[in-house]
Parts: sequence; structure tokens; C-alpha cells
Amino acid sequence: MSNLSRRSLVTSAAALPALAVPAVAVAVAASAEPDPVYTLIEAHRRAYQTWSDAVDVQFGMRRDDPRLPAAEAETERLGVVKDGRFYDLSAASPTTVAGVAALLDHICDIHALCESEFCKNTLVVTMGNIALMLRELAVQS
Repeated sequence: MSNLSRRSLVTSAAALPALAVPAVAVAVAASAEPDPVYTLIEAHRRAYQTWSDAVDVQFGMRRDDPRLPAAEAETERLGVVKDGRFYDLSAASPTTVAGVAALLDHICDIHALCESEFCKNTLVVTMGNIALMLRELAVQS
């Protein structure tokens, strides 16, 4: 057995990511274009908030309120918009490491609110897209 101690193994393993990150960062930093994922994240946040506000209005109404059918229709319409923005986000391919981090942060925020199977399945697809993007970045570096 070599004289490789647990401490030296842990220290060496901790240094590996630090060695790998600059190569990826250099490859990603070469892109001067702003990462489009930020626009998609913000569009989804706005759509989600607008839909959530409509849900609050709808559920604040009494069942005999004559405005209820219109509020239900508006909530449904805004739900479709929100789901569309979510679909756009799930197909996103961040172009920077910071964009990947922002998308992952947003996914964590969404996951806390996620109840439907559609939402959960879309998060899985999004994570798969992020993994694919990271593999492509690794090949480029």
C-alpha cells in the first residue's frame, strides 16, 4: 500500500474541481453574447406571478359573484401563458456557467411550488438539458 493518507486524498480531490473549472470558464467566457437564459427566467417569473395574482383574485371571490366566470377564464388563460414560459425555460440552453447557475437557482425556486406531474416532468427535462449543455461545454474545453 502506498503512503496515501485519507487527508492527502481528500485534499487532492478538493483541488480537482478547481483545476477543471478554468477550462470551462475560459470556453464559456469566449462568448461575448449575453446569456439568453436570463430573459427566459425573468419571463417565467413574471408569468408565474401574474397567474398567481389571478388565482388569488379568483379564490377571493364568492361562488355567486357575477365576475367569477371571467376571473376563472382569465386564470386559465394566464395559466396557459405561464406553462408556455415554463416550456420555453425547459428547452433553454444556457451559454454561460453563470446562466447555468441562475437556471438551477430558478429550478430550485420552482420545485418548492411544484405540485403537478407536468411541472415535475418539465423540471426533469430541464435538468437533462442542463446536463447536455454541460457535457457540450466540457467537450469544447
